[in-house]
Amino acid sequence: MGSNIIRIMNRMKLVKTQTRESVIQAIREAAQQAFNLSQQKCPVDTGYLKTTGRIENIENGVAITYSAPYASFVHNGTKAGLRNVPSYSRRDGVRVKEYSYTTLGLPANPFIKKALDEAFEDFSTKFDSKLRGSITSAKIRKE
Repeated sequence: MGSNIIRIMNRMKLVKTQTRESVIQAIREAAQQAFNLSQQKCPVDTGYLKTTGRIENIENGVAITYSAPYASFVHNGTKAGLRNVPSYSRRDGVRVKEYSYTTLGLPANPFIKKALDEAFEDFSTKFDSKLRGSITSAKIRKE
């Protein structure tokens, strides 16, 4: 009786481990697809923004980043309106007085969000497949 409980507990641990690994793998595959789509959808002027795109494995998932200093402005856009610039000193020591200017703003181009939405449409299908596969392999596996 005791050996049956131990075998059941060991099987449960195996299913838990394989399920976690399968979920993380499904997330990483969907994120890779999202990254590839974001590269296709990334607006190109000089090409620099596109070259700063990265996908990194992190604990329990992935991160998709674009590190160009203006990446968030392109993705999220900017508001139109009056901008006030406080006075400051340039590197050469010249003092620049406070000034204002009007901007028309930059419309958002949420290329990363669009890529994520597109890639994760079929995520549940991939997730179900990976999850079923991990549970089936845990059942079939002999100890």
